[in-house]
Amino acid sequence: MREYQLIHGQTVDDAHLVAAAQEGHEWAFARLFERHSARLWPYVCALSGGEVDEAQDLLQETFVRAWSRLGELQAGAAFHAWLRTLVYRLALDRRDKQQHRDQLLARYAIVAKGEHTPEQRLLSREIGAAIAEAAQSLSESSRRIFTAFHIEDKSIMEISEEMGLSVGAVKARLFQGRKRLRKELENMAPETTMPMETPETLDIEVLGECANQHDPLHPLRQTDNLLAKRLLYFCRKNAKSVGELARLLHADRAYVQDIVPGLVEGEMLEEPFPGRYQTAFLFMARQECLPLFESVHSVRKGIAILKRRLPQFREVLSHTSLCGWQGFTWEELAWIAFPQWIVMRGLGRQVSSLPNWGKHRILTYPLRPVDFWYLLGNCGAEKEPSLWFAGMMTEGDDMGMGNVAEPRLIVGGDYRKILRFEDLDRFVGRLCEGPISEEDLLGDADEDLLDDVDDGARSRLAEYSEEGYLVQVEDGRWRLGMPVVTGADEEQLIGTIDAICAELACNVLDGAITAFAEKVDELEFSHLLGQPHYLGFLGLIAACKELTVACREEGLIPDPVDPPKGFGCHAWYGAPRIMRAWSKGR
Repeated sequence: MREYQLIHGQTVDDAHLVAAAQEGHEWAFARLFERHSARLWPYVCALSGGEVDEAQDLLQETFVRAWSRLGELQAGAAFHAWLRTLVYRLALDRRDKQQHRDQLLARYAIVAKGEHTPEQRLLSREIGAAIAEAAQSLSESSRRIFTAFHIEDKSIMEISEEMGLSVGAVKARLFQGRKRLRKELENMAPETTMPMETPETLDIEVLGECANQHDPLHPLRQTDNLLAKRLLYFCRKNAKSVGELARLLHADRAYVQDIVPGLVEGEMLEEPFPGRYQTAFLFMARQECLPLFESVHSVRKGIAILKRRLPQFREVLSHTSLCGWQGFTWEELAWIAFPQWIVMRGLGRQVSSLPNWGKHRILTYPLRPVDFWYLLGNCGAEKEPSLWFAGMMTEGDDMGMGNVAEPRLIVGGDYRKILRFEDLDRFVGRLCEGPISEEDLLGDADEDLLDDVDDGARSRLAEYSEEGYLVQVEDGRWRLGMPVVTGADEEQLIGTIDAICAELACNVLDGAITAFAEKVDELEFSHLLGQPHYLGFLGLIAACKELTVACREEGLIPDPVDPPKGFGCHAWYGAPRIMRAWSKGR
């Protein structure tokens, strides 16, 4: 064993004292206490809200904890910084327990003397009986000290004189008595901690690319259980500790502690303060959904621009293959032209030029641990067609397909399942110039599709025909059953579309996004103001949905009459610009 000698006139540094204390030398730890307790006192008082008795208890508990965990301190580590960490964690734990006790006591209507109802007097007797029963677990001297201090309102000095104990001994027994009593009370009344009520439905929507859903950090994987969704709901406006979350969820603290790190690493939770967690995306309740969408109502002023520009756009469109050999009418194409080509995609290309929001790189793919995505949560909100005008996309660099959800809902359908475009693109590419025979359509099937033409390619052909993507005409040839924008069509359309969208962005879009962000702040989601790119994205989506709904209400998008099965589906082939809105930020 090492020998440590204190030489008169010299100071032994913390490292040597810690090493000695770790070997069991109590005198070394006493020196550490003398050296650091005074330095730590202001910080302890601040954490205790200026309550001196509470601060003294916290300071004492800190050094008790430090002595028991001294072996965890690595050689060379700063002892004082380690103490501050212990103090902070203990303070948070004490605050969690205090809030828990407050919740328990709040269930009992304890009021001023003389104001008790019979029911309140009964409940007061119940809580008093619970405390009295818990106090029986204390030693006789600790019970006398606890009663004298908390019930008889005597000072520490008075108790010290009456019991013939030192002030330090009274404080120590009072501290241990409180600690024991807290534990006994919490064990006696676990049934009084009720889970907070949550909405019947908690939906989390992923906006963006979600290809790698097998990854454990992917948001769809992490929220496939109700507990994770409820946890994110409870943190949606205010940061909470693991202890608070465990009580709100009525779940084991260790289990909550186990799932929180993954949510933080997956960027669904953030940690604004050490040990406190907050949902990192907008999680709306039913009553908040409508005001948020109404906040972008000013975007409806864009209808006047669209009405003025519509004749020019229809004239350009009439000269494309869409209205030519493909044979689609304006009533069919309007459902794709307004929601997709102009509103969602065309306006997206103009975001970078917005005076207030262009600098925030709203539509630059955000880097995530897995894929590129944003999240939006809904608490008990029903997805009404008027609010959830949306679609599904399968995209490549210059080709892809999708469908607009709204017409399917109008005609009594549901969101159409999108087949993987890479299985369909060979057929689309061959049909882009017009109808062809089945033999030509299935040509080179052993190279391009499957080895077995009869069982493979023809079964795919039948599947696509059933979905309405491909149609067989009377002479046996096949043609496209959905509009497909070709490279030549894009060259004719893109200039007019971008000119319309630039005017819309300049006049209505920037202000609508700003109004959305202000409403988010008003609804007490202020922590999201630190993510302007995210708020800008949500504001853009809300504004685009509102503008599309206005287009329908104003008759720019006509309701379909007896639509074919593939109505609302569309594709683009060799046309990389018309459906591009996002840019990759890697």
